[in-house]
Amino acid sequence: MTFPSIIPLVSLLAMAVGSSAQLIDLGACSTFAVMAGSTSTCAGAAPCDVLSGYLGVSPGTSITGNWVVDSSHSPAQAATSSSAACAAAGLAALTNGKTLSGKTLASGEMSGKTFWPGVHNFPGALSISTAGSTVTLDGTGNINSKFYFYAASTLTTAANVQIFLKNGARPKNVFWVLGTAATLGANNYFKGTILAGSAITMGAGVHLNGRAIAQTAVTCSTGCRVLMTNIP
Repeated sequence: MTFPSIIPLVSLLAMAVGSSAQLIDLGACSTFAVMAGSTSTCAGAAPCDVLSGYLGVSPGTSITGNWVVDSSHSPAQAATSSSAACAAAGLAALTNGKTLSGKTLASGEMSGKTFWPGVHNFPGALSISTAGSTVTLDGTGNINSKFYFYAASTLTTAANVQIFLKNGARPKNVFWVLGTAATLGANNYFKGTILAGSAITMGAGVHLNGRAIAQTAVTCSTGCRVLMTNIP
């Protein structure tokens, strides 16, 4: 007699979430790397790079500082029809992201932890408070594995934090849904799309492989880069 093989729990999680349709649809924001509701600011002397995606603001009109946008996505979109469409799509994605059901975790501290595909809900704030720490997202061998992190309030990271993706996890399938603001410490290597209910602030030297979509302001400190490479 043969018995069916036992599927590990992590594989079940990967199949349940990784093989399903995308739970958050970015719509008109899919081509934007940086989108703010009020102001987009590059602070400091060194330029802030935006690669492989548009820089926009709507309904606000203020884009200030030394932003450098790649030639295929220039000029910046200030209160254009495209940025207005992204503003609406970004709010819809944020609203939808808040309704996703999944595992509720009591502690919002992520430093040094490994997460598998799925919806991870945090009732309060989300933090990576240990400087130089790594948070690992393990795709369990599935290139379609998806990670959703929802915090009812803020996301705050220390300096030199890294989000490490392995075993098929990809930046385009990682979403950070926040009730209020995101603040990334200096020299972070961060992955995924950030949907913030208020502002997104990125410290000096931050590399975000993903998108920054804020309902109010986006501030990128000196030498900060937002890249949409590997994010179709």
